[in-house]
Amino acid sequence: MAAEVEAGNDPVAAGEVGARWDGLAKRLQESTAELAGLIASSQENWQGGAGDAARAALGRAA
Repeated sequence: MAAEVEAGNDPVAAGEVGARWDGLAKRLQESTAELAGLIASSQENWQGGAGDAARAALGRAA
């Protein structure tokens, strides 16, 4: 492990990779919030068993 750190350590590249992962995490959080909003707003227009089942399934995904 020490050899890997000494020979292949590139802090700039590691920082760039970390920033990309951070960006992906933020986009996933935004998508989850948007999906939750869409699920909640569907209740007004989609009532009944099918709407309830769809919201329950999508709610688990969000």
